Amino acid sequence: MNNSNKKRWFKKWWGILLIILCPYLLFLVILQSNLDKKKKIIFSTLFGSFILFIFLITALEPNTEGKIAKEKQKQEKLKKLEKEKAATLEQEAKINELENQKRKMNLEKEVKLKAETEKQIDNEIKQSSSEILLIVSNDDKLFRQDFKLMTNYLADNYSYDSILEAKKIAVNNINKSQFSIEKLKNIKCNLACNNLNEVKAVFIKLYILRIDMLKELIKFADASYGIENIATIPEEKIFRRKVIEYTEYQNKIISFFENIKAERETHE
Repeated sequence: MNNSNKKRWFKKWWGILLIILCPYLLFLVILQSNLDKKKKIIFSTLFGSFILFIFLITALEPNTEGKIAKEKQKQEKLKKLEKEKAATLEQEAKINELENQKRKMNLEKEVKLKAETEKQIDNEIKQSSSEILLIVSNDDKLFRQDFKLMTNYLADNYSYDSILEAKKIAVNNINKSQFSIEKLKNIKCNLACNNLNEVKAVFIKLYILRIDMLKELIKFADASYGIENIATIPEEKIFRRKVIEYTEYQNKIISFFENIKAERETHE
């Protein structure tokens, strides 16, 4: 009687305190309780499973030192990655700077080379143009004298000797013109071939027109012998047309080069 009325230890204040401080004592409480055997087994199993679950979680969860070490390792890894990233960016910046310097140097070289090439082209044009103009001007000076002489001989068309002299001068100037064409063609060029070939073509055409005019002069000389009114013969009209064609082209050339000369003097 006394034993049944006596409070069990887990119902006393200090027993409750022990259970709060050490929850594992609940297993002992279940065994010492008045529950039947079947319920004791069920509650014990549930409590044991719960304790095992808590134990496993606690065991699997890393301790504080492990957490600190892991966090430290993580921070070190992040710092290492940041350093590597910074080093990569710095390396890329250096590479970009070197590439920019290389591009700048190449651009400067191209500009310098272009300026040197333009200077060489300009010098070549000046030198070759001077050579061309020297050939043409020397020929033109002599041709003007010979042409005047030929027209004087042709004026005396009743004299066979005069006609013959006019033809000789014409043939001589045809040969000179052909020789001058070959000299123009043989003038060498390097960088300014396109420009110089255009200039040479202009004067070669002038010589061709001169040759055609002289050939017509020879025909006119033969046809005019002994003719009182030379204006009536067809050869005279053809010759006059060739003279006009040659003179107009020559004037165009003179005007063209005078404009170039004036333009250069303005720029200088």
